[in-house]
Amino acid sequence: MTTGFPVLRYPVLSLMRDAMRQVAVGLVLITAACGAPMSVRYKGTSPQPLSLTLKCASAAADSLGYKARIVNHEKSMEAIRKDSALAPYEDSRQERITAGGKDAKSNDGSSALTVTGATFSFRWTRIGLERREIPASEKVKADAKTVSMRCGGATE
Repeated sequence: MTTGFPVLRYPVLSLMRDAMRQVAVGLVLITAACGAPMSVRYKGTSPQPLSLTLKCASAAADSLGYKARIVNHEKSMEAIRKDSALAPYEDSRQERITAGGKDAKSNDGSSALTVTGATFSFRWTRIGLERREIPASEKVKADAKTVSMRCGGATE
């Protein structure tokens, strides 16, 4: 004689499995929808060689209040500014603009330029200083676009 138990067990497991799938899919969609871009990137083309374009980007960042320097054997530029707006858990915050690119393959003397703006949060923990990238502030987004427009004709 069979009881109804084995017959009822399978629909219950099926319903549980379907519910777990829906939860998993929901979590993936929520995580994907909540993600803000951490940095902003602008691309452009300059009629000058890369070394002159990076000097232009460095001068533009200096005029916006950043401390700029040419790095990586004159292949990129990095500009940093300390931000005064802090969250309660932060010890300091930096806004960083980086510019890099490469010379065009043709002999016309032009170069491709990529300018990136990002914001970093710093705080002291028991094991030392922790650096964390946070979504880029509106100020650093505007500054990165300004640098890219002055030196490379920004396209998003």
